[in-house]
Amino acid sequence: MKITFVTPPYDIIRNAYGSRSGISYGNMPPLGILYMAAEVRKHGHEVQLVDAASSKIGYEDILRKIKEFGSDIVGISTMTPSARSAYDLIHFIKGKLDLPIVLGGVHVNTYKETIFDDIKDVDLLCIGEGERTIVDILKAYDQGLGLSEVKGIAYRDTKGKVVVTQPRDLAMDLDSLALPARDLLDNSLYRLLPLSFKREPVTSMITSRGCPYGKCSFCFQAGNKAFKYRRHSPEYVLREIEETIIPNGIKEIAFWDDYFLINSKWIDRFCELIEKHDLAWTCYGYVKTATRDMLKRIKSAGCWAVLYGLESGDQGLLDVINKGITIEDSIRAVRMTHEEGLDTRATFMIALPGETPALAKKTINFAIKLNLTMVNFMPTFPEEGTKLYDIAKEKGRISKYRSRAKAVYVPDGYRDEKEVENMLGYAYFRYYFRIGFIFKHLKRIRSLADIKHYYSAMKFLLGLLSNIVRSSNKPD
Repeated sequence: MKITFVTPPYDIIRNAYGSRSGISYGNMPPLGILYMAAEVRKHGHEVQLVDAASSKIGYEDILRKIKEFGSDIVGISTMTPSARSAYDLIHFIKGKLDLPIVLGGVHVNTYKETIFDDIKDVDLLCIGEGERTIVDILKAYDQGLGLSEVKGIAYRDTKGKVVVTQPRDLAMDLDSLALPARDLLDNSLYRLLPLSFKREPVTSMITSRGCPYGKCSFCFQAGNKAFKYRRHSPEYVLREIEETIIPNGIKEIAFWDDYFLINSKWIDRFCELIEKHDLAWTCYGYVKTATRDMLKRIKSAGCWAVLYGLESGDQGLLDVINKGITIEDSIRAVRMTHEEGLDTRATFMIALPGETPALAKKTINFAIKLNLTMVNFMPTFPEEGTKLYDIAKEKGRISKYRSRAKAVYVPDGYRDEKEVENMLGYAYFRYYFRIGFIFKHLKRIRSLADIKHYYSAMKFLLGLLSNIVRSSNKPD
């Protein structure tokens, strides 16, 4: 059979980050699709990838590619921010072609109970990890079998009733999976946000799945949505690099594991393997588990920056979201990272349950005190099905989803969405338009390429501020 995998049209710069800059940054390969495509190929099927989100094509072009490929089935993968676009695309395709459409991705794992109410045209949902599930779906359609024996899906039966099949067990041995089908990619489409990479082409990788802690109240991987933590061996990761990344001319890798720096033995072996290649790379760290020895080791093996999820500068708010870290943990980790010659990036959440504008300013001042290389302030987004969602309903107002960059949650300490969004604008302006910060980065410019990166970063930031700030009034 022939399957076309599609990412729905979605402007990540505008809709996820809230910047009206129009720059071509922020898109990375759809890794989940690449893993599924590789497994599908192993079983003799043909695969096409239409990454509409990165290639900036519309519904008509997607439809044309589906037709030209002679597709027997369409698989669409979406996250919650792009879900509305995915629904509209499904409706559009169904109005033109009589093909089964499978919807999967993180959004499906979180909202599987309500998706059939939101979009009538979808045929079935792929729930959880999809590599083996999509193979069984194709087998069922190819051989005219019923869907009831396929684990990990939901579908409507002939009477219109929604049927949810038995859950599929997780792939515990990740090394048993086929290497992701990166040959399907046009690598010219992908680049991180400005100043988040040094060399091009750049790509992303993931070396693990699930969460080793499962505590953070804001994360879909915590609580009843948690997947058991598993990790590829360093040898598998190197094989992926040598067989699918280096041959495509990739110069830099962003490792997107939420907890990359958690096992010193794994890190030592991985660094021993990757340092043989001339690659720049970045990773995520966890302030509780990052050690000086780990930081020294990754620096020597080509890593140049570590991103930490710090979330807040107030201990009480960290406890509300069950982050499991202290302010002192964050200070220690950031200081060590700087001392070892690595850049630091960090994420912070504005408008957490219990937050007031005064506490938000405390977080902003904390970020400034840490002297982080880059920061990202985002409005709190309570995912339905998380513990944070339940807390947010009790301590504020949750409005209908508009954009990941807009305030959909207003805690009791704020007047309205406008005050939250003004605080976001204030946070970015206060952090990035300091004389000390600007001078620090001017000294880092060494080439024309650096100038271009900083120009794009400035466009991104100004576009973000123009979208967030709705009045010239600063927060009280």
